[in-house]
Amino acid sequence: MSDRYDLLVARPARRALTQELPIKIAMAVWELLDGALRDDPYRVGKPLRDPFVGQWVARRSSYRVRYRIDEDKHAVVVLDVRARADAYHPRRA
Repeated sequence: MSDRYDLLVARPARRALTQELPIKIAMAVWELLDGALRDDPYRVGKPLRDPFVGQWVARRSSYRVRYRIDEDKHAVVVLDVRARADAYHPRRA
């Protein structure tokens, strides 16, 4: 399917998927990323409000996948994957 969106995974999201999340959650998120999110990111998630204007969020269990859609590049940029309780707060160092 040539009209699928390209997938770009930012460093915080990559770290969450490879090091921080339980393996079952990471696998479920990868399935979402390579499936429905690439097919139609507008349908999978919902737009966020301030301070995350321009970003979207999709649910996977009690975790949230935060992303933005770059129509110029026809790409989805996955910004972060976090537990719902932490998803809308700045990441601590």
